[in-house]
Parts: sequence; structure tokens; C-alpha cells
Amino acid sequence: MSAAAETSVIVPAFNEGLAIRQVIAALQSAAPWREIIVVDDGSSDATAAEATAAGAHVIRHPYNKGNGAAVKTGLRTATGSFVLILDADGQHPPADALRLVDQLGDYDLVVGARSGQTQATLIRRAGNSLLNLIAGYLAARPIPDLTSGFRAAKR
Repeated sequence: MSAAAETSVIVPAFNEGLAIRQVIAALQSAAPWREIIVVDDGSSDATAAEATAAGAHVIRHPYNKGNGAAVKTGLRTATGSFVLILDADGQHPPADALRLVDQLGDYDLVVGARSGQTQATLIRRAGNSLLNLIAGYLAARPIPDLTSGFRAAKR
């Protein structure tokens, strides 16, 4: 059995109705995942309906609790031996998901680092760069993307 077949994909989403269907379709094309769980974190748009139509298992928060709470909800629901967390806005290429999951034989946690161009605004990139430098200094090793929402882990 492949690692993907034992991987629960968790997609925290807030008002991503325009992007979520494409993200789910790309994930489905990438591998036969155990399950794709979209946690709709109190969206006011069609995020839940679009995710359901695309074939994801959808859990809805009654109001916006934040990304961390959405991830926790997904983790509590996941049934796979591995988990993959992927942002719903399409900034992480779902085709790269297998690259992360395939590393879980050697590592407990694998984080996909974004390139500078995919990290939103210039001010946000600057702030993330400062956080990466501080974290890298504290860890005594380079940390290229501390705030990445693209992670795979063993349960």
C-alpha cells in the first residue's frame, strides 16, 4: 500500500470558494489519498458547497475560529497513519504533496517551503524572512519557511 493511501489530507479553508474545487481536483489527480478533509472555518461564501461538490469530506465551524483551530479539527477527524496539511488558497502545488509524504519514512515532519514569490505581499515576505532568520538562529540551522501551511507528518 502506498503512503498516499494511508494519508489523510487536511485543508483548512476560510472563504476560499473560488479556489477550493481546483485544489481538491489537483490533489485527487496527484494520488489516491485515504481522505481529503476540508475544514470550512466559518466561511461566508460557497467554500463548503464547492468542497463537497469536488468530493471532499467537509466539516464546518459555525464561525471563524482561525487556522490553528481548523487544523486541530482536521487532525481530530483524520483516520490515516499520516497527515498532509495544505492551505486552501492554491499557493502550494498539490502535485508536490507526494514529495512531502514520501519523506515520512525518514522524518516525522516534513515542511514544504514556498518560494519568495508565493508569499503574498512584500511586507509579509519581509516579516516572514525576519521570522525565518530568528528561528534559524535559535535552531542553529536554516529554516526557509517557518509559516508554511504545507506540512506532512506521521500521526
